[in-house]
Amino acid sequence: MQFTITSKRVRRLCALLVSALACSQPLQAVPTDYTLISFDNDLFSGSDQDYTNGVRLSRIFADKSPDFLPSQLNPLADHLLPEQRGTINGGWFLAQYMFTPEDTDRVDLGPHNRPYAGWLGGCVWLREGSQEHSRSIGLALGMVGPSSLAEQTQHAVHSMLGGTKYPWNDQLHDEPTLNLFLRDRRELTSGEALGFMPYSLHLELGADAGNIRSALLSRALLRFGQYSGVYHFPTERFGPGPEILEESVDEGKFRLAGFVGVEGTATANDIFLDGNTWRDSHSVDRNTYVGTLVWGFDLRWKNWGLAYAFLHQTEEFKGQNGVHSWGSLVLGISF
Repeated sequence: MQFTITSKRVRRLCALLVSALACSQPLQAVPTDYTLISFDNDLFSGSDQDYTNGVRLSRIFADKSPDFLPSQLNPLADHLLPEQRGTINGGWFLAQYMFTPEDTDRVDLGPHNRPYAGWLGGCVWLREGSQEHSRSIGLALGMVGPSSLAEQTQHAVHSMLGGTKYPWNDQLHDEPTLNLFLRDRRELTSGEALGFMPYSLHLELGADAGNIRSALLSRALLRFGQYSGVYHFPTERFGPGPEILEESVDEGKFRLAGFVGVEGTATANDIFLDGNTWRDSHSVDRNTYVGTLVWGFDLRWKNWGLAYAFLHQTEEFKGQNGVHSWGSLVLGISF
């Protein structure tokens, strides 16, 4: 299916978005928990390669007192934000991620095609923070290789949609994975632009360590309009789930926000590019530094939320065919 985007249509869409964003009012904050389903796919950008699919179910617990934690974890929470005691929250997710090469017709992938790979696993995290500052720590456990069931999942979906069945040769071998992570987020500024447009700018730093990935990362995210109290950077896969900063009272109103952000990573190892840790497997020549641009919109009505992000990532390895793009859809409900 094809459609034509004219400059007149673009101007009309922008005018509608600006009008909706400008009509928003500040929200009251109330505690709430969240369940989210996330779906990533590069089908949205017209390709089927590299990071090609991801499905994630997340449960987030918000605004808890320190008694929310088992007593053994209270000392850990005391060290998250030593300069201030914020609210405790955390959560878990279950996910499956899928990676495929660019040339899916080749039996011998060669040096410029990443290996077939899948990951199946979960994550738990603990977070303490406030609107202005939060810190998160957590652990992700899972499995790469045939036991991730990525090959079976892709074949089942392609069969239903009439797509091509890929050979899944040179797939990573089975390997259990363990990754630790740390995230530190700060709100740099917030207010109203031009006297009518609410906005907030956040900076996030992080570190990952494990056989999935070891890397340092930095992110900046600008939100504007009537944004929800859920902070989420769309590139997050193995780290903590979305953060609940504040939530709105159910007024039955339709709300709209936009966001734009950037991420930079410096990576020491990535199993999906470097291959298995303890066994020989297919690999590619990984780039150490990678940048990602994200932008999108966030819709909210009552206790339902819907966000969609467009992501554009620079080349992760030598021989990759330019920038890789995909879309990320998140559906959430608060309780």
